[in-house]
Amino acid sequence: MNVNDMHRRDLFIFIISLIITSLGLVFRNFLHYNDIVWFVSDTLGNIGGVIVGSYLFFWWAKESNFKRRMVIIFSVGFGLVVYEFLQIFLPWQTFDVKDILGTFIGVLIASIINILVMISDLLRTQQKKN
Repeated sequence: MNVNDMHRRDLFIFIISLIITSLGLVFRNFLHYNDIVWFVSDTLGNIGGVIVGSYLFFWWAKESNFKRRMVIIFSVGFGLVVYEFLQIFLPWQTFDVKDILGTFIGVLIASIINILVMISDLLRTQQKKN
């Protein structure tokens, strides 16, 4: 897959993740069916934030290196965790351990998406070489 195709795919993943996260945040007050749905709806900003932030940066930087993409994902997750801890000192914010767990889940999901995307690219390049 060439860089332009990867660039378009990263933009597509960013847009889809942004839409899903935005819709989830709009309707999160109505999603209290059970504890799992409540947890996901309560932490959706952090879960989606990692995915949206990472793929926005991938698209903007046109990043195609697997290791650098993983570093970006972990950096976005680290930044959100640091921000969550800073909320202890900000009077207008609320520190919540669930948001940190949501950030870790977001890092996991973004990493899995990245692995699946990059594995398909690696398999295509290997097939072209053989």
